[in-house]
Amino acid sequence: MKPVTYCPTRTVYVERPVERYVIYRPAPVVRVVETYDEIDRLIDVLKYAAVEDRRDAAEDLGRQKTLRALYPLIYALEYDEDSLVRFYAARSLGKIASRDALPALRKAAREDPEEFVRTEARDAVDDILD
Repeated sequence: MKPVTYCPTRTVYVERPVERYVIYRPAPVVRVVETYDEIDRLIDVLKYAAVEDRRDAAEDLGRQKTLRALYPLIYALEYDEDSLVRFYAARSLGKIASRDALPALRKAAREDPEEFVRTEARDAVDDILD
């Protein structure tokens, strides 16, 4: 059977007992949508970049006030080794004002080794509850 191409992405062959038919079907329209936006870029920086860039990303995510940044900021508050990243993560969580952040903020307010991070976590809890 010789290939007959109607569309470069799809060719369908059908054989009948006596004749050969080629059924042409148009290829589906594919739209490429850019989904990687500024929030995703900041989240990636918060997770993987150098310390100074993680600090800036944590602060910028608080300015955006988007819930998509909630769990990356909680993770940064709980596990980042840099105290300023944890500070800005706590501040940003207070700006986002989601009650889902309260357990992590309360834990940081009690257990973080740095006093200024504990203070910011307490302030963020107050901001959320007000």
